[in-house]
Amino acid sequence: MHQHERPSGRPHAHAYPHAHPFRRPRLRLALATAAAAALTGTLLAATAGTATAADPTRAPQSDFDNDGIGDVAFSASGAYVSGKQDAGQLVVLYGTKTGVSSAKRSVISQNTTGTPGTAESGDVFGADSAYADFNGDGYDDLAVSSPLEDVGSDKDGGGVAVLWGSAQGITGKGVSIADAAPTQHDRWGRNLAAGDFDGDGKADLAVGTTSNVVHVYKGGISASGTAVKGRYSVKAPVQASGDGSGPLNLTAGDVNGDGYQDLVVGVAGEDIGSVADAGQLVVLYGSASGINTSSGTQSFAQSTAGVPGSDEKGDFLGTDVKLDDVTGDGRADLLAGSYENDGNGAVLYLPSSGTKITATGSRTVSPSTSGVSTRGYPNFGAIFAD
Repeated sequence: MHQHERPSGRPHAHAYPHAHPFRRPRLRLALATAAAAALTGTLLAATAGTATAADPTRAPQSDFDNDGIGDVAFSASGAYVSGKQDAGQLVVLYGTKTGVSSAKRSVISQNTTGTPGTAESGDVFGADSAYADFNGDGYDDLAVSSPLEDVGSDKDGGGVAVLWGSAQGITGKGVSIADAAPTQHDRWGRNLAAGDFDGDGKADLAVGTTSNVVHVYKGGISASGTAVKGRYSVKAPVQASGDGSGPLNLTAGDVNGDGYQDLVVGVAGEDIGSVADAGQLVVLYGSASGINTSSGTQSFAQSTAGVPGSDEKGDFLGTDVKLDDVTGDGRADLLAGSYENDGNGAVLYLPSSGTKITATGSRTVSPSTSGVSTRGYPNFGAIFAD
């Protein structure tokens, strides 16, 4: 399946024809950096961080072999494997003092020894991924999804695996993360995000599906594929006029500098009132007990006071989301993509006030103001670089 899919799960007639339907291969060329420059008037210098998944003030560095040099993981989720179309592969290029190249790499499929599952047509293994040290051994690990995998009689039930880092990097050895609610959704692992949402110093894993529920695995992942400190589910609150429909796009970062990673959910297929697929953004704040849905939750649509634009059919606000510090104040700001104006696309910037995301100072960056042609359907801002 190579037709780009809109966030609601229906093919977008104007989208680029060869993009994968599950957003966000891990290495991609996109417009996030250019958008950040346009929003802030400058380009921030990126510095390498430590081996952690969610430092909002730095370019995160994954280090799967713990040699102190950053590595890069990306998908080839449409790749043939043993003659199976769209079975999918994941590629890791390891950093060296002379940079990355294909000379030092791992290429993983579900046929790789130790990797859960079997490569099958249409599984799209590698469709999304998230890294962190999930078992606390000092090596970054990689959570990876195959959201179109059939699980028994459950068509497109989806699969998630965690591949362990080691002195040899990602070798394929890993564990499967069982679907927490297989009868309530499809495409387990459609979206993944890693972050420390409760501030305990342990990596948590958030898993999205076609539903509007996010499943969070606390304290890392055990050798048997279970959550070290338990699992909980978060149903993102929606606007009063919204319908709360999934699927969800996820990003983690620290909006208020309290040491707890926060989670932004892009509900791109959200209907706002009678406006179909307008999209919305939900900000959920981390706390000592994890993601807090009882207080402090925020939601934004283009009809929210102070937010530029208006709710329009098919905008799909939140088709991709990214928390990153684009002002240099040590707080993560929010960038959200949409299919604004029938595929032209736009990036919405919502800054951190220091304590929360705010519409004050928000603005929209369009392709025409950024030197990008609007001929055809550029889908400006539909995919952000991680």
